[in-house]
Amino acid sequence: MPKNTSILVATIGTRDLAFQVSSGEWLNIGNDRAPDLNSISEQALVQVDLGLENFNFRSLTEYLLNHWDEYHERLKPIILGKLIEDSRDRLQKIYLFGTNQLERVKQRDKDTLFSAEIIQKWIAAQYAISTSVVLQGAEGENPSDFEEMFRWWKNTWQQIATESQDGVSILLCLKGGVGQSSEASRVTALSRFAEDAQFYDFIQDEEKNRRGLPSEYTKPFAGRNYLWDRKRQEALALLERHDYEAVYRTLEAYYKNEDIEQTDARLMARVKLLLKAAISWNISDFKGFSAILGSQAETRSQQWWWTGYEAAYLSTVRFRQGNTVEALFHSFRAIEGSVSMWAEWRYPEHIDHNNGSPQIKASILDVFPSYIGDKRQENMMVTLKEKGKLGLYSFALYDLLRQSLPEWRKDPHIRSVWDEAAPRRNQLFHRLLGLQKFEVFEAWDTPNEEKWEVRILGCLNFLSEEDFSSLSEASLMSQVHREIKEAIASYQP
Repeated sequence: MPKNTSILVATIGTRDLAFQVSSGEWLNIGNDRAPDLNSISEQALVQVDLGLENFNFRSLTEYLLNHWDEYHERLKPIILGKLIEDSRDRLQKIYLFGTNQLERVKQRDKDTLFSAEIIQKWIAAQYAISTSVVLQGAEGENPSDFEEMFRWWKNTWQQIATESQDGVSILLCLKGGVGQSSEASRVTALSRFAEDAQFYDFIQDEEKNRRGLPSEYTKPFAGRNYLWDRKRQEALALLERHDYEAVYRTLEAYYKNEDIEQTDARLMARVKLLLKAAISWNISDFKGFSAILGSQAETRSQQWWWTGYEAAYLSTVRFRQGNTVEALFHSFRAIEGSVSMWAEWRYPEHIDHNNGSPQIKASILDVFPSYIGDKRQENMMVTLKEKGKLGLYSFALYDLLRQSLPEWRKDPHIRSVWDEAAPRRNQLFHRLLGLQKFEVFEAWDTPNEEKWEVRILGCLNFLSEEDFSSLSEASLMSQVHREIKEAIASYQP
């Protein structure tokens, strides 16, 4: 295990320290409760063994601290001992929190300042770990006041964070001491350290403790797990916005969690994979999207038309996000790009590429002698004949579709691309003005969002000869999105 990668923070309570009496038995110095009417408490037995009378917990631990040289081999942190022993190679610092309240405070006789200092000395004698004792109450703050302790702990965590190194995990043992202060410490620790916090609890075993064996501790409960409900809510809200990169960052601490069950680990690994794919999809990297999904996208990605549906679905996502310019751009790009892919699929022998851009070869005239027959486009025909190639976009692309699929005139959707959408698109894209939602619909000669999506879908179905009932059904990303959402909603650390 790497050295100096953790800080241990422990609140010290009255039950944290044990003393070995003359019989060899280890007794809890802070246990002031007698098991029955005919016996005395462990704290009283310690006093008897030391020859002391009428000592409370504070004065008893002060006496032992003052006589450390005499009794140090008979003192032991009976709760923290094993955790410190097991973690010693990675601890760069230990903070022990005790109480030292003003004389007027009724609970002052249970203050743990001397107990914390005894444990500090014990650590120094056993290990070379820097240890500090931090005290509450000396300046009048009340450990029983949750609101006051909330503010106190926030300031304290800030100081600890300033003194610690980056990337250091925080091991937290915060059940000891005054209940309100301990509760405030846990809440504020989560806010300050979040996923870097690891919470430990301890399993009391009185029989083992009396033999001088320190308490066992539970598997650490990570701060990320305490925070899961909040993180899940945040991730689902971001998912509604299709902000996959932000969702990925929000859940980052949950991808590498060695403490979770194997089935849950597989679930989060799956979420991580899907989010990476979604991030690629969100920037129109459909090739990267399918590569990450692997076999899940294998069948669909072999179809020439599949990216057209993905681009079209992306346009509807952008529309819902309020990105109207991008919605119009992706919707038109989905159709024009699909027509281009259709041409490459339908006439591969007549199409060449120049730096990735398709060009129609003059050999297409053998198939369609009247190709580019519009007199207004004579310059294009001259270019095709003289250079033997012509960039396959705009009218050159449109006329190839018109020549090859004369039934396009009967389809109101595909016909609208060059009759209404293309001219309107050019007008809108060449001005630096805002774009209202209704202008997206007008550009496609549709009255509302539903009809706009139907038009885009109709164009794609016409080209692919598929019969999808919605863009959501046609898009692989919509299935991925749904799987991500269901996985996040169902995951429970």
